[in-house]
Amino acid sequence: MRRSLLAWSLVAGLAGCRSAGGPPVRPSTEPPPDFVQSFVGQRRILMHAKDETRIEVARGAAPGNVAACAAAVEVTRAAWTGGVLRLDLEHLGRPRLEGAAAAGACGPPAAYAVTVSGLIAGDGADGVDAALGGRLVTVERFLGARGVAFDRRPVEAPGVPAMLDRPGTTAEERSLGRKVKTWSKPLVSVPAELALGDKKRRLESEVEFAGIVGPDGRLHQPTITTQLADTHRARVLQALSLWRFEPAQTPDGPVASRVALRTSLRIY
Repeated sequence: MRRSLLAWSLVAGLAGCRSAGGPPVRPSTEPPPDFVQSFVGQRRILMHAKDETRIEVARGAAPGNVAACAAAVEVTRAAWTGGVLRLDLEHLGRPRLEGAAAAGACGPPAAYAVTVSGLIAGDGADGVDAALGGRLVTVERFLGARGVAFDRRPVEAPGVPAMLDRPGTTAEERSLGRKVKTWSKPLVSVPAELALGDKKRRLESEVEFAGIVGPDGRLHQPTITTQLADTHRARVLQALSLWRFEPAQTPDGPVASRVALRTSLRIY
């Protein structure tokens, strides 16, 4: 009899707990807006203050002071939680505007994070860019803010490249080369930087590369001609994707041209 009463008490107690507490509360599983993952893989310029690695901005907030430091970065992760977008960024190097004075010391390469709050799903990627207020921009916008107009749309294939009469060139390349009035020149370069966290292995080396500057002012088919480890080669190629050029010009307009240039790789 005692066992029956005890069992009944336990059953009644459990039932009471369920009725009093109501159904279990489950966390929201609402998926992030479609545009969020479109940021992953993008390479941009992060404007930040010296040693600033965590940037927080709010939608609709007044723009702050202009940041003095610029870092070329790649978005490695994008996460959305309740109207807050977080972008994790990997440092690739520091952009250098052709003809401009070098920027002052801005601290070593770092893992950056940008958080944008107050967003709604309908804002889309354009809304995020507006909320960022110039803190994380495309190379084109970076140039425009410094008085260098660059509105050339990217092309899939650069076309036949102009070249002077050198071994290995084709008759078509040489013919186009004779029409060139001005050859391509860099507008912005990004020397590569790689942070390994090993103070004993800090070094800077010169790297030679070749490729084709298309009529779109971008580097196509880049090849590293200096012998490098795979990790170092990959970092240089990431940085080269952010270079922009004034393309070669003929009387008929811009054309592709072959280039052989040098950059640097700094390892921290």
